[in-house]
Amino acid sequence: MRARPITPTDPDTGLTRRQADVVRLITAHFREHHCWPSLREITALLGLATAHPNAAKHHLDVLQKKGVLVYDGGRRARSVRLAGLVW
Repeated sequence: MRARPITPTDPDTGLTRRQADVVRLITAHFREHHCWPSLREITALLGLATAHPNAAKHHLDVLQKKGVLVYDGGRRARSVRLAGLVW
């Protein structure tokens, strides 16, 4: 089994480049559409195969553990939002 390459993290945020991209995409979607993106929309924004939304869900789970966003695991539509924001 091959080891995964270590992804450098930003010392200020503790996020990898890809995680920061996910946050930027979610924020940009909110600014443009005035609503948080669905899991399917996040999957598309990330350029992932729509048949595998678990890849996007993994990003959301990690970002939630880091305290960057709030996500209920897909139990409600458009349940992704940035932490610390009340809507």
